[in-house]
Amino acid sequence: MRWSRAMIMMILAVLAASGPPSPAAHAGVVSSARVVHFTLSGTSERALLDQFVRRGPKVGGRHAFARTRVRSRMRATLAGVAGRCMARRLKLTMRFQILLPRADEERRFPPAMQRRWRAFLAHLRRHEEHHKRIWLDCGQEAERRLKGLRAASCRALNRRMKRIYHAVMARCDARHAAFDRRESRLVLRQPFIRAALRRAPRR
Repeated sequence: MRWSRAMIMMILAVLAASGPPSPAAHAGVVSSARVVHFTLSGTSERALLDQFVRRGPKVGGRHAFARTRVRSRMRATLAGVAGRCMARRLKLTMRFQILLPRADEERRFPPAMQRRWRAFLAHLRRHEEHHKRIWLDCGQEAERRLKGLRAASCRALNRRMKRIYHAVMARCDARHAAFDRRESRLVLRQPFIRAALRRAPRR
């Protein structure tokens, strides 16, 4: 495959979703994260870049270098108090899966290429961890807005809570998109990508 700078920017722009998950708390939001890998073959930057298309994840139908997915669940006990309904024992759980690449022939990489590859992996990990933090921040905002809500009936309160939660998460999607747009400018500076796009010398 012939790669261009525009294609590389497109791939990073669609970035969104080892071992057992580890529970964590984020200002009242209970979360867990699990890292999984997909395997790439090849002993050159160009070969690995081509492998991303063949074996890498897709987000929104487009190829990506990595991916983060989240499953969220909001639980609340609704109870009638003094003729009105309010939410009690509110709990938001977010479970993340972070998918990252792994090179099965990394031991064969020349030292300089190995450094470039590991720096690129670190960049992808930071990128996906930032997506995770955005989701957790949005979850925290949703929890703050839902606490203490009241309505004339529990059915009305349930509808109102759902509207607020979905509105917060829609704004969260916009934050992810804005972050990816900023990051798309940085990926071209990665030594791994620059080496992969470098033209072979003419003979």
